[in-house]
Amino acid sequence: MELLSKHTSKISKISKIISFIFLGFLFSSCSSKTYIQDFAFDTLIDIRYEANPTKINSKELQEQIEKEYKKLDKNLNFYSSNSELNKINSSNSPITVDHETLDIIQQSYILQNESLKDYFSITMGGINKLWKDKLNKETPGIPSSEEIKIEAEKIATTSLVFTPTSVQRIGDAKIDLGAVVKGYALDKINSLLKENEITNYVLDLGHSSIAIGGQQSVTIAEYKKKIIIKDSCITTSSIHEQKFIVGDKTYSHIINPKTYSAIPYNDQVIVINDNPFLADACSTALMNISSFEEIKKLENDLNIKTIIFKDGGIVYSHQDLTLFDA
Repeated sequence: MELLSKHTSKISKISKIISFIFLGFLFSSCSSKTYIQDFAFDTLIDIRYEANPTKINSKELQEQIEKEYKKLDKNLNFYSSNSELNKINSSNSPITVDHETLDIIQQSYILQNESLKDYFSITMGGINKLWKDKLNKETPGIPSSEEIKIEAEKIATTSLVFTPTSVQRIGDAKIDLGAVVKGYALDKINSLLKENEITNYVLDLGHSSIAIGGQQSVTIAEYKKKIIIKDSCITTSSIHEQKFIVGDKTYSHIINPKTYSAIPYNDQVIVINDNPFLADACSTALMNISSFEEIKKLENDLNIKTIIFKDGGIVYSHQDLTLFDA
């Protein structure tokens, strides 16, 4: 397939670093089956669903789905000079943006300042890039305390202002939506399928953000466990995705918003919720939460279910979840 050959190097890299979740999907015999494989948000997209061909124009729906995630990928790309996000990050003036760009930034900013305060932030683009650039060198290194201090001051003095059509960044910190963009895209695609009364599907963005219609078994390969998911979404954050060893310490791509350290407290977090955008944000936030009481409070407040892994095993699991040996 041309798509796969075009992105072979990227796909090979991704398959190594995010192989911790796999799932099986079965179509029924009497349906119109649609498969979409693509590359967006710097990861693989695998979308599979079945629809009644007498009720649904499959080609038209597929075009809608592809148009949706491609638009989000284009507008929200942190590294693209042509993205709407880059325009916001390059100015202190109000920037008129697409309604979904406005929506995801506004929703994320609310989470940053309310429910997930101190554990989740979208204004850490500069420090995220600082760590990434240092760790991705041929000989990985870490930022100096002075470099971190400079970025931390930018974050502390930056705020966002919204109108019904624009976003204004006041300050010098950069917005980075990497922690939530896949979940947000899943939410939009999920809605399209539900609007068309499609109930049997798997939407898989990078094996780390997954929406499921019907019932599926999801395997957490790193820990040889599996869980049954029905009509819900499952997301994960993990040090196994991208980890770097410098000296005797293991660093991750997940930066703690309180300490600006790249050494998360937990090894992997799985979050289950009907809203994949919220689940995505929570899985990132929970990587740096050590208190079980605080985890339980978030579960109750946000109606999420979580599984926490550390030091090679499960250290916390929501009481309503059952894990099986894979």
